[in-house]
Amino acid sequence: MTDLHAPSVRAWTTYDLPVPVAQLRSWLVQDPSIPDLFAQQAKRHGNKVAVRVGDESVTYGQLQDRVACLAGWMVERGVGRGDRVLVMGENSVELLVACLATMWAGAVEVVANPTYTARELAHLVTDSGATAALVDGHLKGLLDDELKRAPATVCIDNNKEMAGVWAAEPASPPQMQGGELAALQYTSGTTGHPKGASLTHANVVAYLRSVHIAWSWTDADVLVHSLPLAHGHGRNGVYAALLAGATSVVLPRTDVSHIQSTLTAEHATVFYAVPAIWGRLVNSGDFRPSAFDSLRLYTSGSAALEPSLARQVRSALGDVPLERYGSTETGIVVTNPLNGPRVEGTVGQPMPGAEVRVADKNGESVDSGEVGEIVVRGPSVFNGYWRGHTDTDFIDGWYRTGDLGAIDPEAHNYLRIVGRSREMIISGGLNVYPREIEHAALESFLVREAAVVGIPSSRWGEEVVMAIVPETPEATDVDAVLAHLRQRLAPYKVPKQIRVVSALPRNHVGKVSMKDLTSLWDLR
Repeated sequence: MTDLHAPSVRAWTTYDLPVPVAQLRSWLVQDPSIPDLFAQQAKRHGNKVAVRVGDESVTYGQLQDRVACLAGWMVERGVGRGDRVLVMGENSVELLVACLATMWAGAVEVVANPTYTARELAHLVTDSGATAALVDGHLKGLLDDELKRAPATVCIDNNKEMAGVWAAEPASPPQMQGGELAALQYTSGTTGHPKGASLTHANVVAYLRSVHIAWSWTDADVLVHSLPLAHGHGRNGVYAALLAGATSVVLPRTDVSHIQSTLTAEHATVFYAVPAIWGRLVNSGDFRPSAFDSLRLYTSGSAALEPSLARQVRSALGDVPLERYGSTETGIVVTNPLNGPRVEGTVGQPMPGAEVRVADKNGESVDSGEVGEIVVRGPSVFNGYWRGHTDTDFIDGWYRTGDLGAIDPEAHNYLRIVGRSREMIISGGLNVYPREIEHAALESFLVREAAVVGIPSSRWGEEVVMAIVPETPEATDVDAVLAHLRQRLAPYKVPKQIRVVSALPRNHVGKVSMKDLTSLWDLR
């Protein structure tokens, strides 16, 4: 059993890889160019379907041809090695082509959420210094002022404009070094301005290869998901499939019936989802467990999977979704086992090559069962943010995630996430972890969803408050919820106020927006 709270964690022992750490890490980052690795698979699987988005499918050979032509078109217009390229659009084959072509041209992808406002996009363009843009046509107007200095700009969903791109001289993939940037992946910005995590080709390749090991990817796999390609979760899932020679089927939107019919029609082997999608599936009147019969792997990520929802899935499908943990800055670094016990409410043990500790404020490992900050290092972990801002993000070479967790000695020494350090509430001088209260609330048959936050209080310093979505309109009984919580929590943890809402405020991947949640209380 891997001792996860030891000062140094060698996670590859979990995966029966009898190789020294140096050898494993060397393999994880060898041949570090993403375009080169994709080209190798295109050579092997030229006539095989690589990606299907909606009604459009492309083979590996067709995808490589489009990528090479778009890269050549950018190079002809002055896009050079290391230049940043803004990529933005709804789920489509052309959005994926734009991402891959950017790296094929030697440039750096800066993928933006298509729901961003003009103000948010202006920050990304200004901060990244993007000199080119590949965007959906209806979004271009948001960036007219910022893109005046970007000569390589094209609307990727405009057939007339793209006809000129496909006529360009195809570019050859560049000979990239592992330390060169592949992407500036901006944080979600739920607090403050988004920061660009500088991810190298070596970082991304190491992460994808560790996923291949931990989850046993092969070229026989078929991935299905409806996640946005604008987000790392959805895009990296497709990258993992491409570098394994597998097929990806990406749905333009989340529709319960369409997901299930696609899983069946495609004989899917892998399904990526977030908790919000699992909730929609199991709580719909159209949930068909037989649609999941072909899957060997179904996951949940990007937000915490509540134990009650995990148990619903286990009851229907025979096991809980494979929950894992990671961040924009690290890729996936912890996972429940593909073949082994999964424990709801935990995220498992480290990925191959990753090292994970739970530490105090000085960076020293805490004892098993104690809460501390999760710190990680390994070949997938970034070296810092674009334009700096790294002084407090690392301690002795370990990245400080800002997440609080504990090693659970009663759950195979798996890592249990407690919450964000900045979300920890100090009420009356005592530490309160929102997730503990949320879990307690969800044990009540009255509550479907719950989210806890702290607000300023003259009496307590911070006051614990909670928003709930009732199981049904008739279940809106705040006094009953409070009585339920008082039976399970110390008095200082029980919320001082409860707001009943029809839906929790969430971002595009289903995480609760703490800023919007706090705004439910008038703090003026």
